[in-house]
Amino acid sequence: MNKFIENVLLNSVVKLSNNKYISAIKEGVISVISITIVGSFFLLIAYPPVPSSWFETVGLFKWIALNRDIILMPFQTTMSIISIFVIIGTAYHLSRNLELPTIPTILISLIAFFMTLDWTKALEAVSFSQVVVTEENQLALMELLKLDSLPNIGETFNVSSAPLKSLGLIIPMDNMGSKGMFVGFLCVIVVCFIFNFFKKKNLTIKMPDGVPEGVIRSFEALIPLLVIVSLFELLHLIPALFPKQFPSGIIDLHVILQKLFFWLPIIINSLPGALIMVFFICFLWCLGIHGSSIVEAFTMPILLQLFEANAQAYISGEAIPYILTNQFYYAFVWIGGGGGTLGLVILMAFVAKSKYMKVLGKSSLAPCLFNINEPIVFGTPIVLNPYLMVPYIAGPMICVVISYIATKIGFISQTVAVVPWTFPAPLYAYFATGGDWKSIILVLINLAVLTAMYFPFLIAYDKKLLLEELEEKNK
Repeated sequence: MNKFIENVLLNSVVKLSNNKYISAIKEGVISVISITIVGSFFLLIAYPPVPSSWFETVGLFKWIALNRDIILMPFQTTMSIISIFVIIGTAYHLSRNLELPTIPTILISLIAFFMTLDWTKALEAVSFSQVVVTEENQLALMELLKLDSLPNIGETFNVSSAPLKSLGLIIPMDNMGSKGMFVGFLCVIVVCFIFNFFKKKNLTIKMPDGVPEGVIRSFEALIPLLVIVSLFELLHLIPALFPKQFPSGIIDLHVILQKLFFWLPIIINSLPGALIMVFFICFLWCLGIHGSSIVEAFTMPILLQLFEANAQAYISGEAIPYILTNQFYYAFVWIGGGGGTLGLVILMAFVAKSKYMKVLGKSSLAPCLFNINEPIVFGTPIVLNPYLMVPYIAGPMICVVISYIATKIGFISQTVAVVPWTFPAPLYAYFATGGDWKSIILVLINLAVLTAMYFPFLIAYDKKLLLEELEEKNK
């Protein structure tokens, strides 16, 4: 069994975590955390956790209610175009991993992504008249009205009866938020793959000596840029050649990927999916591998998408759709860091009898309050420790079940704001749920559960260490 873990499982996981593409995606998502925190800060200002009546009676809050659109500008300019920032971060890290020129790689990745969007002409109608659909005007009306499919013969539409005034091109924002993240990753991967191919095959323009470095890099990217732009132009060119087969006027990669991976948000936002995710994160930590880095490389884009949907619903005053966001885990599961180790540290500091456990527990208490628990994971150690692996894995899974049910039945609110992960869990939960004080009660319940889970295992491990200390003392 040990050989299987060491030779097969550990090697496979290490190779996966060291994969240049997966590593870049993970780092790209991590790079936008500060942006989401700043955006959420202004979300909390626009919707402070105070009684709703204050927005009609108290001067400051009346002003906030009247000026929410202005206050929310930082949120909209961060979360509403989050895919752009993720693309920049991912392209930066992948270009460094593959030793490609950084700035050209980022710019080409952005160009490729913008070419996947359905740019439309903004027209202003002056006057309208009713038009009935016939076989002769059916296709023309579909193109004019930007319909997704051919209208039915006999239908009536209001159509401008005067020349339309052009307002220029507009970029739809819908796929620039977290919904467009997977297409963004695809663009970065395709760009870097093609760029790397041309570089390895020496199919780039070479400049003479003495030319500035910036000019060299720009011309080095010229041929790959031409190929990449031509490739993504096919998304628009093919529908132009075959309009009946592609009535929307574009091969929409966003729709295609959403249909292919529609099941991912469903699984990740389900209780079984959450339990599987938490199990693997904790299990990998028990093997000495950073479980969060590996698992979140796959789940973070979806969790970010679920969070953005929650935040937008919160702003619109609609029902908040999702329970399981990344903030849910930091608030109610990772209390004291991965494995929910704050309960363990409290027991080590105040219950353990062995000198080693007491000293380590007291020295780790302050960092663990701020969710920094590497001294515990590697110092206790939890890694490959049969005494502590079981509660380290099982405790957080129990907290997931309790917190999921508490949210499902309406005891606490869903998470709607991003908070720095170093906030102590009660404060984190309070701000992440938009100021729901009952979330603090849930954190304390989960902390009690985690402490109870660790108790018998710590006592057994502490006895072992105490005997070893006594034997060492008597030598």
